[in-house]
Amino acid sequence: MHEGRRRTAEGGWTILEVLLVLLFLGLLLSISVPNLLSARQRNDEAAAVRSLRELVAVQEMIRAASVVDEDRDGKGEYAFLEEICGERHPRSFASRDGGTAPVPLPQFRHKLLEDGEAEVCGYRFRLWLPGPGGTAAGGGKGEGAGAPDPALAAKAWCAYAWPLRREGTFPPPTGRRTFFANQAGEVLSSDGAYASLPPGEGAAPVRPAPGAAFLAPGPLATITGAPAVGTRGRDGNVWTMVE
Repeated sequence: MHEGRRRTAEGGWTILEVLLVLLFLGLLLSISVPNLLSARQRNDEAAAVRSLRELVAVQEMIRAASVVDEDRDGKGEYAFLEEICGERHPRSFASRDGGTAPVPLPQFRHKLLEDGEAEVCGYRFRLWLPGPGGTAAGGGKGEGAGAPDPALAAKAWCAYAWPLRREGTFPPPTGRRTFFANQAGEVLSSDGAYASLPPGEGAAPVRPAPGAAFLAPGPLATITGAPAVGTRGRDGNVWTMVE
């Protein structure tokens, strides 16, 4: 009998031992995987905030240097995202001196889609300039594309960053919050249910309207007015300042 027990022990692990190891590994995964996914989500959100703050700084540089001056009044205007990242010459820049367009934010280069949006670090970005009457004009093609009003484009712009996925397990969410910035310089956030890749077959993407983060009342299609800092915006969500 002792000989048989010795051979069993020498032959490998028992079923009970294997089950205990699997249980232990499952416990480790149940603890570590959510923490890893949460850390990645925080990193993606932090990257979105950094990118918006860089946009704020770059837009002021472009306006101050009059890189864009469509009406030739000597007052610089703000730029579209594709102009900022070098995918397109800034408006009036090439015709003025034939020089090379600046590329102050190369991280957006080759990340732009046809509709003027860009995907960076799990977030979708869209920048708007004011058209006639303050109606939002976006770069790119398709819905939202339009020409800005030069006089208004010298005073205002706004941009949003919202997660590609806000829900789901596999693949996991890339962020929970939506972020906003404009010429005022502050970055705001909300918990609005915006996502470019919503879960569920046939589900449509939910994008923030151009005027979503502005004080109500006001049309969602315009980007004039003050941001809704610490209160509900035109989309019904509360927008708070990001520290």
